[in-house]
Amino acid sequence: MTIDANGLYGRFGAFARGIWDLDRYLEELRRHGIDRSLVSSAESVLHDVRRGNDLIFKLSLQKKDELIPVAVANPRWPVKEVEECLARGSRAIRLCPATHHFDLSNPWLMNDFMSFCSAVKVPLIIDVGLSPCRSVYGIVPTAEAMAFCNRYADLNFLLMNIPGSECAGLTNFLKTHPRVFLENSDLYMARYVEHLVAAGLENQICLGTGFGINSMAAGISTIRCAEVTAQQKRKMMGENIGRFLGLPMRPESRERVNA
Repeated sequence: MTIDANGLYGRFGAFARGIWDLDRYLEELRRHGIDRSLVSSAESVLHDVRRGNDLIFKLSLQKKDELIPVAVANPRWPVKEVEECLARGSRAIRLCPATHHFDLSNPWLMNDFMSFCSAVKVPLIIDVGLSPCRSVYGIVPTAEAMAFCNRYADLNFLLMNIPGSECAGLTNFLKTHPRVFLENSDLYMARYVEHLVAAGLENQICLGTGFGINSMAAGISTIRCAEVTAQQKRKMMGENIGRFLGLPMRPESRERVNA
């Protein structure tokens, strides 16, 4: 099964056109051989978090077999709001420090939120910054994201939108933090994937397309074109994100890995 770890649905205003038609979104997924997509709302990432989450929950109820809802949360919220997101079906929580203007290293802000996340063992996605928006919102330093993951080492983390230039610096960290995963939408070139696999990290790389704001083909081609084994590609194209989320994996569609 091929699973996209980084789907975004909706309008992005001046940053990118986005896709806000559900049928077209699903058509594009199928065209690229993707069976399921973790999906968050562009509205949640950039503007109104609650309204965007509501949209994602409604869409995922319509397409339960294809869309895996991921709520965006703000650590300034009362914990009860995060509980409600999980009760409505969110399989992970996405944090966007750059666009929501908060500091992962601020204990006064993060402690209550993270105490709850640790108690319920919810997987966390850390978005360091969407590439088209970085000139406006900036980017979370990779070192800050790594320190945050290290502080809460009992949780599964997915680092999202890490630039390919940061791969070398991440290698040793990932080796010592097997619960931290990396999605590849901003790696762009197959050689970055090959570098990580050569370091023995094929169990921690997840297919991420950035679909909705970027072209999904780039994220897929970096894995498909990488000179790695078919088994390693299967892990990166779906098995690893399944482990991150604790999803049951089905064997169908694995032949698409080498398509």
